[in-house]
Amino acid sequence: MNIQDADITSTISLNGKYGRIFDGKSFHDVNRPLRHSNIIPPQNLADDAQSKSSIFVSIPEFRDGKRCARTLHRLFSLAEHPDRIYVGLIEQTDIESKEDDPTCLLEYCALLGYTMKVSEVGIAHKSERQADYDDVMENCPHAMNQIRSVRFHSLGAKGPVYARSFIRKLLGNEGTYFG
Repeated sequence: MNIQDADITSTISLNGKYGRIFDGKSFHDVNRPLRHSNIIPPQNLADDAQSKSSIFVSIPEFRDGKRCARTLHRLFSLAEHPDRIYVGLIEQTDIESKEDDPTCLLEYCALLGYTMKVSEVGIAHKSERQADYDDVMENCPHAMNQIRSVRFHSLGAKGPVYARSFIRKLLGNEGTYFG
């Protein structure tokens, strides 16, 4: 074994077989795979800080509103504290498409039973559609206060990294530490 190999070996042994985790105070080696049941919340955070903590989830969506809506539904329905979850959503859809290209946010609300009215005469006036949309968003749980959404036309999409750069701009104070 040469000097380079020894350095790599010592680095691996210092970092544990599965890397290291930070508990808020110090790093610990991880020598077995982490599973959901193995994850223990940091004990050094005050109970007050834990009760105020929140999480920001970023979702770049490209013309897959139905799957995105199911993801949002699972996210909020399975959370122990859904009021602490905030979502940055970039929707990249074909807005003028005659085919089925639903938006994530409207599909999410539809899963919860909040749908826009269908006009009997065809396409409703723009102001009527906007009022209907506003009504759905106000009544749909989490839509107004916890989901920050920006919609782009899918022709302008440049990939998930580009979309995530916009999501970062939607991040509020969820990234701050309250301790």
